[in-house]
Amino acid sequence: MNVCRQIMAATRTMIEGVNSTQGLRIMGKPVMTAFAIESADPSLNVLVVADVMESKGWKLERNQAPPSVHCSILPHHRDLAETFVDDLKAAVQEVRANPKIADSGTAAMYGMVAQIPDRSCVDDFLTQFFGQVFTAKKSDSDM
Repeated sequence: MNVCRQIMAATRTMIEGVNSTQGLRIMGKPVMTAFAIESADPSLNVLVVADVMESKGWKLERNQAPPSVHCSILPHHRDLAETFVDDLKAAVQEVRANPKIADSGTAAMYGMVAQIPDRSCVDDFLTQFFGQVFTAKKSDSDM
């Protein structure tokens, strides 16, 4: 139970840090150890912020409709909450200071995919892609 309390405390610290970061906000009202971040400022692309955070060693899952990032807080994060907040604030400053960052990284790809008018081709691509990723190959011993 102590680990659970520590993870919940880290999550609260991170959520408070997001909400105190100009241009970002938490989506909804998280009750456990996961939360989503969206931009509160149309001039700040949260997906670009995620790219910068990844360059600092953080893994943030991207979402669309609306653009946002999802954070899952795990036991190894419990001592890193303040570091996350500091890195997030620095990432936002970096994105604001360097708008050209948006032209590279995954943010550009997510933005392009979000503009495709026929979503069925995206669905078809994802089905084929993940079908290949998760295809089990027969070993010689299976034959």
